[in-house]
Amino acid sequence: MASRVTYGRAEQGLLPSVLGQVLPNRRTPGAAIVVTTAAVLVLSSTGDLASLAETVVVLLLAIGLALYAVQRFASRRGSDSQGTDQRPTVGG
Repeated sequence: MASRVTYGRAEQGLLPSVLGQVLPNRRTPGAAIVVTTAAVLVLSSTGDLASLAETVVVLLLAIGLALYAVQRFASRRGSDSQGTDQRPTVGG
C-alpha cells in the first residue's frame, strides 16, 4: 500500500516524478515499490519493535505535515494549468 500512496503523491506532483513512473509491461509503480521496500528494510533492521513503532509514527507525522504544507502552498497559487481548482475541500 505504501508504494501506491507514494505513486499517487508523485502523480499529484507532491513527490519526485520518478516515483510516479510505472513499469511498461505490468503497469506497476516500480520505482515507488523499490523506494518503499528499501525504507521498510532500513527501518526494520534498526532496532526493536518499540523503536520501530516510534519511528513510523514520527515519519508518518512528518510526511503528513510536509504534504499538508505543500498542499497549502499550492492552494495559494490558485488553480492549476488546466484551470481547475486544486484547493483542498472538506467532505469531498
